[in-house]
Amino acid sequence: MIKKFCMVGIIVGCIILSGCTVKTKNGELYINTDERETKTYHFVEKNLLDRETFLADIEIGNVEMGLSNRYLYDVTIVVRYNKEESPKAPKIEDLGDTIMFSVPVGDIHGTIGDTFKNLNFEMNIGNAKLFLNSGSFENLDVDINIGNVEVFLPEEGEGTANIKVNTGAAKIIVNKDTGYILHYTIGIGAVSIDSEKDMIGEGTYRINPEKDVKYEIWIDVGTGHIEVIE
Repeated sequence: MIKKFCMVGIIVGCIILSGCTVKTKNGELYINTDERETKTYHFVEKNLLDRETFLADIEIGNVEMGLSNRYLYDVTIVVRYNKEESPKAPKIEDLGDTIMFSVPVGDIHGTIGDTFKNLNFEMNIGNAKLFLNSGSFENLDVDINIGNVEVFLPEEGEGTANIKVNTGAAKIIVNKDTGYILHYTIGIGAVSIDSEKDMIGEGTYRINPEKDVKYEIWIDVGTGHIEVIE
C-alpha cells in the first residue's frame, strides 16, 4: 500500500514538472505535461516473443514497425492525452499464443522480432507503415477503418498478406524479382500495379509469372486507392 502511494506521488510530482521518467512494468514512461503526451519505451525479453502472433491494437494513432532478426524487440509508444486527463501507459499483454500492444490514442514506433508467424495490426483511425523486408512471416493481417497503410514485403520469404482499408489507401512494395498473386477488391477508387502482369480473373493478377509464387496478397479497399510498387 505504501509503495502504491509512493508511485502515485511520483506521478503527481511528474505532472507538476515539465517532464520526467518513471519506471513501469514494461519499460520507462516519460511524461511531458507541456506537450501533454507520454512516451513508453519497451524492451521485452525473448521469452515474451516466443508466441505465434504479434498484435498491435490502436484506436486512434499511427504505427511504424519493422521486422528484425534481433532476439529482442524495442518499441516506443507516444500516447497523447487531454489536459484534464491522467496520462496512461499503453498495455502489453501476454495472451497465450499472442503478445498484444493496446493503445487507445497514440503512436507506435519500433522493431519486433521475426519469430512471429502472424503479424496483426488493427487500427480504427490512423496510418500504418510496416517495414517487413528485413524478416519473414507466414501471415500478415492489417485492418484499418480510416487511414492509409504502406507494407514493404521481404525479398526472401513467403506467406499471405491480408490488407483491409475501409476508407483510405493501401500501398504494397514488393521486390521486382518476387513472384506473387494479387487479389483485390475496391468499392470506389483506383488501382495501379507497377509491374508486368497476367490477369487470372476479375481482380486477380499473377505478378512476375516467370517466378515461383512467394506471396498471396489480398487487398480490400472500400473507398480509396490501391497501389502495388516494385
